Amino acid sequence: MAAPQFDVGILAEKKIQAEQYAAALGGGAMRDGYIEVARSPLGRAVIIWGWGHVDRLEEPRDEGEEFRDWRSKVWPHINARPRVLPSDDPKCKRQIAAAKKLLPQCAMVIGASDPDREGETIWRHFLELTGARPRAVKRMICAESNPGPQRAAFLALKHPDQYYGRFVAGRARSVIDLWEGTNHTVACSVFLRPGDLGKGYWPMGRVKGAVLGILHRRHVEIRDFREVAYFEILAEVRVRAGTVTLRHAPSAEERLTDRAAALALAEAVRGIAEPLTVEQKPVETAPPKLFSKTSFLTRAGALWGWSGDKSAEILQGLYQDKGLITYPRAELTVVASSDVEKAPRIMEQLRGLGEPFRSAIDRLDGRLTVRRSVVNDREVAEASHTAIIPTDVPADGLRLTEDEAKAYRLIAQCYVAAFMPSAQGLRTTVSMVPRSGPCRDRLFRAAGTVETEPGWRVLFGADDGEAEEGGETDRLTPVADGETGTVSAARLEDKRTRPPVPYTETSILEAMLEVHRLVPPDKEHLREILKSSKGVGTPATRETVIKELIASQLVERGRARGKGTPPIDLSGQGIMLVEALLPIVPELVQPETTALLEMDLDRIERARDSRGADRLAEQVLEDARERILRQFEAIRANGRPPEPSGSRPAAPGQRAFVAAIAERLGLTLSPERLAAMSAGEASAFIDEHKTRFEECAGRGGNGRSRSSRSTGPARGGQRRDEPSVGRRRSSGTRQP
Repeated sequence: MAAPQFDVGILAEKKIQAEQYAAALGGGAMRDGYIEVARSPLGRAVIIWGWGHVDRLEEPRDEGEEFRDWRSKVWPHINARPRVLPSDDPKCKRQIAAAKKLLPQCAMVIGASDPDREGETIWRHFLELTGARPRAVKRMICAESNPGPQRAAFLALKHPDQYYGRFVAGRARSVIDLWEGTNHTVACSVFLRPGDLGKGYWPMGRVKGAVLGILHRRHVEIRDFREVAYFEILAEVRVRAGTVTLRHAPSAEERLTDRAAALALAEAVRGIAEPLTVEQKPVETAPPKLFSKTSFLTRAGALWGWSGDKSAEILQGLYQDKGLITYPRAELTVVASSDVEKAPRIMEQLRGLGEPFRSAIDRLDGRLTVRRSVVNDREVAEASHTAIIPTDVPADGLRLTEDEAKAYRLIAQCYVAAFMPSAQGLRTTVSMVPRSGPCRDRLFRAAGTVETEPGWRVLFGADDGEAEEGGETDRLTPVADGETGTVSAARLEDKRTRPPVPYTETSILEAMLEVHRLVPPDKEHLREILKSSKGVGTPATRETVIKELIASQLVERGRARGKGTPPIDLSGQGIMLVEALLPIVPELVQPETTALLEMDLDRIERARDSRGADRLAEQVLEDARERILRQFEAIRANGRPPEPSGSRPAAPGQRAFVAAIAERLGLTLSPERLAAMSAGEASAFIDEHKTRFEECAGRGGNGRSRSSRSTGPARGGQRRDEPSVGRRRSSGTRQP
């Protein structure tokens, strides 16, 4: 056998990761699809990168033409052992070709993808696709992008068997997602989707189902919301130092909903003299967390109305083109202790941003506050990337767009604040409880925090996202504990309950991340599992799922108000699908269902040895196979497509919107025609005139800005019959 030409071949997950590895190993030369490092601590090396996944799992379309007929008896279909196939992307095929050529020339291969389940699956599938059989295989584990830790990791290579459980868990997740996506899409499209919706299909899968379930819960909350008017009493209380305003704001169950009764109480409290109770305690507020991708997208959407796509694109540019921030698809909000070592250099670069950075960094004077909520080596070791933070590349001289500059300053603010002292304050509560009369035992209260040391807040000013709610204030008239206060005046304040706020394309990402908050109280064990998991989907795929649901017409965008991000909600078809599934297989649209899979995957990952991991994975896959087949049959047996919209009467909301459009556009529409209109006719009318109506509304009209729930597909949005189950990437998609 010929002697190998290279000492090591390194499989990186992304091109930029390969470039970082080359720099950590001493520098290399870019070749056609790889980087050659002539002299490294490991010897002569080649570094080959993927574009995230370079593979896909074998899909039904690969097994035969009969699977393109969704009404064929071949469905449901479970391929117990789908093959690993090359991605259809030409860029990925090029990298596989480079690896096939180079790896047989390497004495050792090192898997150097991200250190998580998905990363473990990526490099092993990459190696499998090349067909190479290297003499030795090692694993490099490092979640950081710094040259120092990366170089150290290459000098402390691990045996791949230590991480075999991650691979088996990642592979099992990919296979289950493939089974669910193909079979549930077919079942929903064939047995639930009305024929009058035209061509197209209803995509369904584990993550898509969870998102539809989240949106449906909010839709129902908004639909069933009933506004309640209530009253709070504001009492002006005289004390020695002046006047303090105390508020009577009872709990939701005891709200004052009768104006006459509330007025009577306000009258009764006038003139009351009672001792006041004053409580004071020091409070300490830690700085906001560092940004993960999801938290940045949510914050940018709230501040500037940016869509998830826009925020992600700006982050990618700051990372890949400018080198100003670390990897933007991060899921953690902590960094490693090695990142603290370079903090002084980064701080010095950030001084160039001017105020308030210069003053804040001067206040630090090199004395960093290191918190466990910011620096956590254990969390970093178990994840693929740290929080998004600035690099030590100076921004001076780089031409940043206005939006890039805003994003960079926000990330820099959070970073500097993370190492600053906590904000200190004195929490003060003044309360009065009448001991007799109609207001007996009713609590009147004022509360506020007086800032004694701003700490990190000097970076944010008033806009720190930590504002108190509920009528609290930072300014309170000085009052001594036990001092008698006399109510000199009282007035009512009118209040109304507010409906739940619709999700936006960015706030839904946060809901997917913190899905444990949506788990019902009677499923507390699932809530705890989800709390420690990474939620629904991954940082790299959550936005894609939302876009696919919008493209499939199951979810629709509304009209943004002001600078806010447009709201999203289930479309008529989305409501139809979820409400058809709930009586039959509710678990398909319950976000907590993903907790059960996460629990199984964690068990596989924690297996004591490879044999145990394989055994657990086989059991998990068999359970999933039986469940998916059972769910498919339940949909086939019990699923009934809704009555064709052409024969069903239009819903009241549809008729109201049709009437609003006709009035706004000056169209003739008799009451008789409106009353007799079917759902299909109403949908067609709305689709025909909606664009003109929204244009009029946008110019200051009073019409509604979006359609009521149309039961037909939106114009121009038809999808082909070829299903996503035949085109989807079964193991997820990561981009460089």
